[in-house]
Amino acid sequence: MNTLASIMIENGLPFDKGTIFPLNQTQTIVGREVHDWKPDLSLPNMYVSRRHLAIYIKEGIYYVMDLGSKHGTSLNDVPLTPNQEYKLKDADQISIADHHIKMVFLSSSMDQTADLGPSITSTDSDYPYTLNGINQELHIHNQTLLFSEKEYTCLQLLLMNEDQFVDLSRIKKEVWPERINEDQSIPDVSNEEINALIYRIRKKTKDLLTISNVRRKGFVLSLSS
Repeated sequence: MNTLASIMIENGLPFDKGTIFPLNQTQTIVGREVHDWKPDLSLPNMYVSRRHLAIYIKEGIYYVMDLGSKHGTSLNDVPLTPNQEYKLKDADQISIADHHIKMVFLSSSMDQTADLGPSITSTDSDYPYTLNGINQELHIHNQTLLFSEKEYTCLQLLLMNEDQFVDLSRIKKEVWPERINEDQSIPDVSNEEINALIYRIRKKTKDLLTISNVRRKGFVLSLSS
């Protein structure tokens, strides 16, 4: 099962929007590279300190900590107190220096995390794959599969929860957020629309992925062996 978390760049030149950095170390230092220092994730911006912030995992939970940076770090628009740790959950927004740099924390299907973010990468040596959120592509078994926006959003949700049940309400919220209004928290989406979407994904990923119905309440995705 894929358990890799990552950071996605929302705004931060010279990186393109949607660039993914896997958090494949116990601790990742984000900062600005200088002649005698190179952080794990280097952001060449004058508002980024050399050791700006750290993202690390402890007992299965991810945290972010501002390392006493000059221009500060915010989590979901709330300024962080320097050298104090804050728990991260999926899709949390991390910004540097009043949004000069914006990043999104993407968790995978760990018990301590919640909903998924827009892109994931699996480095499993037996079945590697990559989801490209910019081009809405799945790269798997030397194949590149293209998806529509809603197909891609649904597929990445299921992949991020590989071998786990994903209920219909969650799919509706992730794939059709524009249909949420003040009167109802769950979008008005028919089962026929969802079934049609799953059918298209199954057709494109035939022999690569298996998406199973669960008592008409949701779906489970498994990687084909």
